[in-house]
Order: sequence, then structure tokens, then C-alpha cells
Amino acid sequence: MLESLETAEEPEPIYGAMCYEMVAGPSVIEYICPVCGEKTIYEDYGTISLVQQLETDRDLFAGIEAVTDLDLRLTESQFCHYCSEAVDDPALVLIVDLEDTEPCSTEVTGFDLRLLGAFLAGETSYESWDDGIMPLKPYLGRLREMLGLPADD
Repeated sequence: MLESLETAEEPEPIYGAMCYEMVAGPSVIEYICPVCGEKTIYEDYGTISLVQQLETDRDLFAGIEAVTDLDLRLTESQFCHYCSEAVDDPALVLIVDLEDTEPCSTEVTGFDLRLLGAFLAGETSYESWDDGIMPLKPYLGRLREMLGLPADD
């Protein structure tokens, strides 16, 4: 699939809406771990933003699972102070277990999940957060990295 994307003609980007007004976010957020049920409190803006994005990220991953039979897991254990030691900058981690290789893990963002979902669905472009349509080809290296594949030389 990577070779096919590499040789495919790159689609023209279609830019999405850029006129959204920013809304002030909360100063504190509670993260409830889906594994152990414990609560972790965050007060820093960066992590608050990540926690707010988790539901969307879970939905994006569910879409990925629907289009592939690869053994993929998404863990958010870094966000839980009970499941893992406190991490300064918690992140989602994608675990890929391909046949005949050791499982690999990579920290991922919602953007990464959008890329991976479109790629595994056989697309040559992905839908951006603002409803634009952008080419996947510039992200071949990141796709390889997420799947635990060697960089294309």
C-alpha cells in the first residue's frame, strides 16, 4: 500500500474553513481512566487540550479498526497516574504488532490517526480537522514510522 501511495498522483489540496472563533478552555480537567476508572486531575493548558481531544481520537481509532485487520492497539495509559508513573507530557501510544516482527509503539496525535485511517482505507488524501482534503503523500515517512516499518531509502 505504501508503494502504491508513493507512485500515485498527488491530489490537489482542498482547504477547509478557517474562520473559527477561539473559545477559552477550562483551567482544570479530570481524566477518568477507561482501564482502572481512577481520576487524574490536569491543570496545564497543553494536557487539558489533549484530554479534551481524546474522545475524537478514540473515534478516529475506531474508524481505523473498521478498515484494517492489522493488530493495532491504542493506549492512553500515560494520562492515568495510577496505570503509569506521572508523565510530564502524556500522549496516546499506538502499538502495532505485525507478523514476524516485534511489536512497536509510537506516540501519536489525532493528526497521526487521521493520516493512518485514510491510508489504511486506501485513500490518497485525508480529511483535515477543518474539513479540508489534503494529500497523504508528504506523510509517507510518518506512516512508515507509525507502522514500525523501515524508512524508505
